[in-house]
Amino acid sequence: MKNALENKIQKRINAFISTLNEIISSYSNSLLELDKEVKESESKVLEHLKDLGIVI
Repeated sequence: MKNALENKIQKRINAFISTLNEIISSYSNSLLELDKEVKESESKVLEHLKDLGIVI
């Protein structure tokens, strides 16, 4: 009985760890992608401002 309970607890812990790892992966990838998009947009805005004669 004790082993069965320990096995169930271990399975729940493993599932929880797996879920946490998925969350961490999805947020870290998204953050990197968002940072890249922001830098690209910033570049475009600066180019448009330059075309308008506004230099920052």
